[in-house]
Amino acid sequence: MSAFRSRGFTLVELIMVLIVLSVLAVLALPRLGSALTLRDGGWRDAVISGLRSAHATAMTSQRQVCVNLSTGLLASCDDATLLFARSTSAPATDTISLVFLPNGTVTMGDGSTIADALSINILGLPAVTVYAGSGHVE
Repeated sequence: MSAFRSRGFTLVELIMVLIVLSVLAVLALPRLGSALTLRDGGWRDAVISGLRSAHATAMTSQRQVCVNLSTGLLASCDDATLLFARSTSAPATDTISLVFLPNGTVTMGDGSTIADALSINILGLPAVTVYAGSGHVE
């Protein structure tokens, strides 16, 4: 009698594992793409929320509130308070500085006025609009 002992996997077993992994990858990859879109939508929502918070703070405290926005970062330029940061790769966002005034209006950080509304572009998502006369953010 031969004392032959089988070690490892047969070729058929390896091919079956590769087939199962391929099927799982085909099913999972489309769902991963939609999860990334949701994450990017979360960044847009955070930008809107931070700008609305700055507007409300300016009106309730009757003081100017300055906000800096860039890719992955939304911060107060008055005291460098971080309003929201995203350490992972955020979609490309316009770099902009806004000042929310106590009367509800909005100007640019350099003191220049906004004609009617300002669109903040976030790559691949609908723009965030800030209305100069009312400070409304949508």
